Amino acid sequence: MSKKDKVEAMEAARGTVNTRTGKTVGAVKKSDGNALGGGRNPAGTAPGAVKRPEGNAADMADGREPAVPGQLELSFPPTENEKEQEAIIEAVLFTMGNSVELRQLAAAIGQDQDVARRAVERLIKRYRSSKSGMEITQLEDSYQMCTKAAYYENLIRVAVQLASSEDEAPHLSGLKCADPPEEPRPEPEPQKPTRSRVESMFGARETWSTPAAAGGREEEQESYKGFLFIRCEACGKEKGYSSKYPLTFHKCDCGHRTDLHDLKPVHLYCKCGSKYKYMTNISDPQFTMNCLSCGAPVDLELNSRGTAYVTIW
Repeated sequence: MSKKDKVEAMEAARGTVNTRTGKTVGAVKKSDGNALGGGRNPAGTAPGAVKRPEGNAADMADGREPAVPGQLELSFPPTENEKEQEAIIEAVLFTMGNSVELRQLAAAIGQDQDVARRAVERLIKRYRSSKSGMEITQLEDSYQMCTKAAYYENLIRVAVQLASSEDEAPHLSGLKCADPPEEPRPEPEPQKPTRSRVESMFGARETWSTPAAAGGREEEQESYKGFLFIRCEACGKEKGYSSKYPLTFHKCDCGHRTDLHDLKPVHLYCKCGSKYKYMTNISDPQFTMNCLSCGAPVDLELNSRGTAYVTIW
C-alpha cells in the first residue's frame, strides 16, 4: 500500500474527509466504535439522537463552537499580526459595501469579537488621522466604509456631469440597448393649387372685384400693408412708415383720416445701393423721398404708363 493510500485510510477511520477549502467532519462514532445510524444506541442517548462531539480546550477558551457533524469547518489559521488584521478588515469592509457585523469581521481574521473590535478601532483611528476620502462608521454592532461628508459636493459634480452626458449622448446600458435615433423624414412638399387660365391671367377668383349684391352689401374697402408713403389730404403732410397689418386709412397728426385706395407702387433705388418698394397715394408727376438707409434724397417720377413711380437717374 502506498503512503497516500495509508493517509486516506487513516482519515476514513477518523470519519473525516479533506476538501480543497477545509475538512468536513464525519459522523460521530458510538462508544463501541461503530458509526451512529445502526446497532444499539449509546447509554443515556435517545433513539435516533446524535451525541454532541466534545470540543477541545482551545475552542472552548476562544468562545468558538465545537465542530458539528456534517458542517463545513474551514481550517484557516487565525491572524495574529495587528497590521494584517487591519488590512483584512479593511478589505472586507471595502468589498462588502454595506455594513458588516462584528462577528463576521471576527470570523474573517479568525479571532474573537474583542480582538476584532480593537482592530476596527485602530483602523478607524488611522483613517481619521490621515487625509483620506473614506471613513469607517459604526452602526451598533456593525461597521461600514463610506465617503467622508466633506467630499459629497465633489461627488455631486461628477453625478451632474454624468447626467448631462447621458442626456446629450445616451450610452448602451447593460440591460437594454438604447433605441437608435429616428432618421428625419422629409416633409412633404405642399401641393400647389391648380388654377384655371383665367385665374392665371387675372389672379385668384377670391380677389376679383364683383358688383355689390342685391341686398345692398357694400364692396369691401381696399387695405394695404408694408412700406407706405402717404400724403394727408387736408394738410399735405407726407409720412413714410411700415405697417405689419392691413390698413384702410391713414390718420395724420392733424387728426384727418385719409382713405387708402388706388395706391401706386414706388420703386426707390438709392446710390448707396439700397432699394425699397413703397405704396403711395401721391399723384404728382414727380416727387422726392429720402433713402431709408442713408437719408439721401431720391427723385422719383411717374412712368410712361402712369402705373408706378421709378427712380430718376
